[in-house]
Amino acid sequence: MNSHNIDVDTNPAYGQTESVSISSFKHPVAVVFHCLFKFLAIILWIISVFLQSSIILTIIFIILAACDFWVVKNVSGRLLVGLRWWNEVKDDGTNEWVFESLENMTTIVPLEKYVFWGAQFFVAILWGVFAILSILSISSWVPIVISLILNLANLSGYINSRAWQPIT
Repeated sequence: MNSHNIDVDTNPAYGQTESVSISSFKHPVAVVFHCLFKFLAIILWIISVFLQSSIILTIIFIILAACDFWVVKNVSGRLLVGLRWWNEVKDDGTNEWVFESLENMTTIVPLEKYVFWGAQFFVAILWGVFAILSILSISSWVPIVISLILNLANLSGYINSRAWQPIT
């Protein structure tokens, strides 16, 4: 297996660097899929803008956005940052939002945490910018709104679960 190393400046005041490779991650598959669906959805949307947005591209885009939502909510949030959230519907029809966080956060790999939060915030901001641009250019806004809503739902859920009860 090839290992790709990236030098990361860990202490700029002293010029110290640390080599980062895929083996630096405790959950490399979760990290890859956390970023993959986001990247593919963004690339597909950019392509669809130039191809005058076809229905097939919109369907594929929605599937990618849904996959990203599912992976972040059910896999990468739990593995990379130790957070979970969900909504329970009670017998009387009311909703209860449940937020959990890992009791012992020392098991979380800092690099995985930075990748998780960085990708979440970057993509949410990027879809917001795309939404503004689509309003200004009157292009297809449905895929952008779907991605923005799904990303903001995950972001909101994980921000709320950061300081809540431990995962049992």
